[in-house]
Amino acid sequence: MQRSWRIFLVSLSMGFLCLISFSAGVWSAPIIRTLLGISAGVPAGEAEIKVFWQAWSLVMQHYVDRQKVHPHEMEYGAIRGMLATLDDPYHTRFLTPKEFGQQEQSLQGRLTGIGVVLISRSGQIVIDQVYPQSPATQAGLKLGDTILAVNNRSVQGMNLTDIARLIRGPQGTTVTLTIAPAGSTSTRTLTLTRKPLHVASVRWAMAPGTRFADIAIRDFSMGTTSELRAAVRQAKAAGALAMLLDLRNDPGGLLDEAISAASTFLSSGTVLEERNAQGAVQRIAVAGTPLDTTTPLVLLVNHDTASAAEIFAAALRDNHRAVIIGTQTLGTGTVLSTFRLQDGSALFLGTQEWLTPSGASLWLHGIKPDILVSLPKNDSPIFPATLAFPTMHTQLPTLADPVLVRGLDLLEQAATSSHSQ
Repeated sequence: MQRSWRIFLVSLSMGFLCLISFSAGVWSAPIIRTLLGISAGVPAGEAEIKVFWQAWSLVMQHYVDRQKVHPHEMEYGAIRGMLATLDDPYHTRFLTPKEFGQQEQSLQGRLTGIGVVLISRSGQIVIDQVYPQSPATQAGLKLGDTILAVNNRSVQGMNLTDIARLIRGPQGTTVTLTIAPAGSTSTRTLTLTRKPLHVASVRWAMAPGTRFADIAIRDFSMGTTSELRAAVRQAKAAGALAMLLDLRNDPGGLLDEAISAASTFLSSGTVLEERNAQGAVQRIAVAGTPLDTTTPLVLLVNHDTASAAEIFAAALRDNHRAVIIGTQTLGTGTVLSTFRLQDGSALFLGTQEWLTPSGASLWLHGIKPDILVSLPKNDSPIFPATLAFPTMHTQLPTLADPVLVRGLDLLEQAATSSHSQ
């Protein structure tokens, strides 16, 4: 056979095989799409978002300011916009890889810095909190010290966010502060080395001149229950006959910590209920060994009390263990499931709904206090171990925190009532 004919026959055979393969693919494609639930002619999921892809393509091809076209930011923005339509504004959310890492550190009670919290007071930047065992403590910084400069740059006129950004930095690096010590007209300059910090979830102090402990819970991160139990033991050893549990500005955190923290004060009962998408309800019971089931408790809440903090508060009230004072809480009542995405970002998706032990929904409703008391506009809660916390009993009636004052008054009434019986 001539070589040209041999090439022709081989080509014809290969073409015939390709035709058969193509025909088989065309014939089998509808069956495969049906089995996989894919619309004909459209990749999985694309049929529902074809308008989005059309808009995306138009932006990528035609938007005039090319420096503002950032596909990664557009992608993240689209995800956030999608989640916003689910109407779970305080819980379901998307975090970038950096944001996810920061949240994980926060839930583990870990930050990097020098260990101070700043406030603006009368135009000055003042230290409001100093973390124990931090570079700030070791350097002798105290409540009320004024920050004048950071790295020789004056902070006059700067906002707190920008100042905090100057002070923060990587572990092992240094920052130089110029300060005016509280009550002094002199200044001093010191250099501190940034290091990882353990940020306590719980801080407490005795209200001066009383036998009442004020215990503030910052969040429900890893170890919160252990810190809470330690604070309760220390308060009782100091003579506390009743306790304020301050949950104001507490954004919540870990569900397991909320359950175990509530179980500190409960010997039995239900901490919460969970309802799934099919309507099935599961009761979550008190767990662990109770520490104190009799000491009178008053809980302080506000609009920024959320998530696990709401579970904790509802559990104590519904089990007749505490009275709640303040304003209505935020209403973040969904169980968050974490889905890591391929670039390290994360989707936090509400997959179940939280109910109080009495069966009331927290989601978008929150908790209505037993006694409604609110702070004046622009005032902030006063917490233990902060600059504004009272040091003398005579300061209590005039505190710029009527919620705290009302809580102490209620404990005083309860103590007086119990002594008169």
